[in-house]
Amino acid sequence: MLVNNAGVMGDDPKVGQLSFTAFARVFSANAYGPAMLTQALLPNLRSGGGKLVVNVSSELGSIDHATPGFSYAYNASKAALNMISARLAKDLSGDRIIVASFCPGWNKTDMGGDQAPLDPFESITRLVGVASKLTLAQSG
Repeated sequence: MLVNNAGVMGDDPKVGQLSFTAFARVFSANAYGPAMLTQALLPNLRSGGGKLVVNVSSELGSIDHATPGFSYAYNASKAALNMISARLAKDLSGDRIIVASFCPGWNKTDMGGDQAPLDPFESITRLVGVASKLTLAQSG
């Protein structure tokens, strides 16, 4: 099982504060990184038993739930990660590799802060538990 758990924030909550530098930094970590790491570890995934890629996304990457006041780059990068997950699922189905995006919820992390209601250990334990039961039909 490969868990791509990348998340960096941009400081661009509104139009007028957007920058190419912020978008490049956030996309590199949140979208490009998981795609490239999955590609680099493909031989391991193909030879493994579980054959599962879990991309930790966010509800903030949902186009339907676009949240005002949050980082444009973060929102867009997590939406891109969801598309990458969907493409990987289709492209790797022949290898019987399951790919899924998960939103772990609002966790007490450096980014989530102390106000967050969820403990990261509990979240990842639940995520791995659900992910390990996925079938190829649920991939993507």
